[in-house]
Amino acid sequence: MISFDPFLSLVTVILTLGGLLFLMDSIWRAEKRLDRYLKILAGIFSLFFLKQIVFLFGLTDLKYGVFFLRFSDFLIAVLFMISGITLFSLIRSVSGESSEEQVETK
Repeated sequence: MISFDPFLSLVTVILTLGGLLFLMDSIWRAEKRLDRYLKILAGIFSLFFLKQIVFLFGLTDLKYGVFFLRFSDFLIAVLFMISGITLFSLIRSVSGESSEEQVETK
């Protein structure tokens, strides 16, 4: 039976690298407020890219390979949370909302 794991890993690496390149190009063109959000996303893409490289080359058997995979999952989750908060505050500032306005209207 043919194993598709190496093929899928390679396609994932190529797609992630492509996404990272598009994201880096967007960072250069973005406003200052959007710049922070895009940099956090670039960090997420970079960690995910490194994680896929570890899988592709079978580096999980190394001494700290499994630790790297678990720690990168943790960092990706933290960066997703930070990016969500950053995007939330950016959207609120663009729409003219603030936390003080919401408290006063209640």
